[in-house]
Amino acid sequence: MTDTCLLPQFSTDQVDQLLRTLFNIEAELKHLAGERDLNFLVISDAGKFIFKIANQNEDPGILDCQQQIFQRLADNNVFPSQFQAVKSVNGKVIETICDETGKTHLCRLLNYVEGRLLSAVNPHFPELLIEFGESLGKLDQALLSFEHEALQRPLLWKMHEALAVLEKFKPLLASTEQQSLIKYFENHFRDRVLPLDQSLRRSAIHNDANDNNVLIQGDSPWMQTISSIIDFGDMIHSWTVAEPAIASAYAMLDKDHPLEAAANIIKGYHQQLPLQEKEVGVIFDLICMRLCMSVCICAYQKSLEPDNEYLSISEQPAWRLLYKLRKIPPAFAQAVFRYACGLEAARQHSSIVKWLSGQQESFRSVVDIDLKNDPLLWLDLGVASPFFIKPDDTTKMARSLNRALEDAACVAGVGGYGEYRLLYNDDAFIDTDGHQRNMHLGIDIFMPAGSAIFTPIAATVFSTANHAKAFDYGGCVILQHRIPQTDLEFYTLYGHLGPDSITHINAGDKINAGDQIAILGDASENGGWPPHLHFQIMLDMLGETDTFVGAGSPVYHDVWLSLCPDPNLILGITPKLLDHPESDKQIIAESRKQTMNPSLSLSYRDPIHALRGSMQYLYDAKGRRYLDAVNNVPHVGHCHPRVVAAGNRQARLLSTNTRYLYASITDYCEKLVHKFPDPLTVCYLVNSGSEANDLALRLARN
Repeated sequence: MTDTCLLPQFSTDQVDQLLRTLFNIEAELKHLAGERDLNFLVISDAGKFIFKIANQNEDPGILDCQQQIFQRLADNNVFPSQFQAVKSVNGKVIETICDETGKTHLCRLLNYVEGRLLSAVNPHFPELLIEFGESLGKLDQALLSFEHEALQRPLLWKMHEALAVLEKFKPLLASTEQQSLIKYFENHFRDRVLPLDQSLRRSAIHNDANDNNVLIQGDSPWMQTISSIIDFGDMIHSWTVAEPAIASAYAMLDKDHPLEAAANIIKGYHQQLPLQEKEVGVIFDLICMRLCMSVCICAYQKSLEPDNEYLSISEQPAWRLLYKLRKIPPAFAQAVFRYACGLEAARQHSSIVKWLSGQQESFRSVVDIDLKNDPLLWLDLGVASPFFIKPDDTTKMARSLNRALEDAACVAGVGGYGEYRLLYNDDAFIDTDGHQRNMHLGIDIFMPAGSAIFTPIAATVFSTANHAKAFDYGGCVILQHRIPQTDLEFYTLYGHLGPDSITHINAGDKINAGDQIAILGDASENGGWPPHLHFQIMLDMLGETDTFVGAGSPVYHDVWLSLCPDPNLILGITPKLLDHPESDKQIIAESRKQTMNPSLSLSYRDPIHALRGSMQYLYDAKGRRYLDAVNNVPHVGHCHPRVVAAGNRQARLLSTNTRYLYASITDYCEKLVHKFPDPLTVCYLVNSGSEANDLALRLARN
């Protein structure tokens, strides 16, 4: 392991003279930032170049290695225009020079590639990050069999020697809180990565694909592409999977949704250089470890060069990200990355779902009614739900639900799995990656408070708890189930119970199928909800001990459905009752089957599937909120509750138009005209939409 050396000491005038002498070039020079090399942009009549003066301790073998790598990449058509070195007047690609103190340095003149740094591009669209991952995958694919003794050099930035780096520099961190955070990730790395050390693939990797080493071309945010990856000064022979992990670590800095950014890079990398399943399993730990190394090495470098601002360019963002990542369950991050690589998000999903499907007839009911045969009412609690006006208006919602059950003469109501709900548009439902969690992961069974709750399968009590906060579970029981003759296990959650009714069971207790475990709580003790059972299956507890999220983010839709399979595999409710509305893709595909006369014409690549308006907002089928001004003429406020109520009252009496005498219309027009400034004296009543408005404007001009 080597310590970082001071940058070469050459003035701009000295560099100008070197270029004249060695390359016969007169040029304008611009200093570029660097950690180990002194770099200059060279602008001359012959073109643009990068002049690099290596650190005095740089091994000549490293530069020879880089030149061989450049040739290998060019031969494999990986950024071929970049990897061309200019020969000196002496016919050399690498020249030796001396500074004023007599210290020798190696220097090179490389072709300049046009582009902006990725760090200067905002935002980083998913497509751009996927292409970034693809570029790295192509680069590493070309180098899989590349060998050079210089790649075995001592270097601080070796991921497989990370613990030695932390041990040496962690004491330099500013606070015990920071040291404790590093210790947390250090333990995970030791427990989950190091045991796989010898089985993880190793190859030559760039090892520093941060956003200051990636060039972008294209002015439009939607048309930007990766033009090059630069600065191969930290290349080493290490774990292949460290490459996408390092790139992800830097791309996640200051992102609102860091896990999503990493998943896009990993997805792109895997498409070019497929990752092994065990490699995917350690990426999150490697991301965290790279950040830990970064802040620790930065602390050391600042102790050597306190005035070098480049050394700490990513220090504060790295700390902020580490605190964010500390809150993300590693198992969830692993599931997201598995899905990005085309694997099942939950490794055991297919096996457990297959077993549950084959056992359904033997499962007991979770409530004291027959869910297969008794009359049940589907209760739409999704975006277009008729049962509530405002997401937090659960009292009115309860009255609406009870009225609907009475009118339908049903013994229970059922709320759906995978349903997107505005009920969860509250800060309490924001996940650790910054997304709103509004996709329901369980099935709700609405019954009176006090109704008995049973376990359908033999189990061990995993936990009992009372989560008394608003919108939480209230009384909650989680049971653990093991599948006989296998190492497979899963969990079931029972939420919104009466807290007093679960005091008779404790963690570790054995429960037989059909045993009563609790009763339903009322709104005063179940988080403020109408009385109901929230029933959910989990294949991984994601580090939780006595609770589990009941709603996931639509961004990770398939990941959550893999981690939390359909609860109806156990409940056995008639599938027809639980049929989901068609997805956007299904609606579009069905329409476009009608090739002769399609019933749907779309103007957007990803059309907004609007289901609800409320005040100034529109909500789409996934509960995402848009300002109600997204198409042609803005219709701000047309879903104001008072406007809707007035329209509802009128529609129940008579729906009319201006062909008939109707006093309400003339009264409304007179009141409206009184609000107009001079010379406006006439109002035209038109249907909403650009064509009708255009007609009204043409009439007004005449």
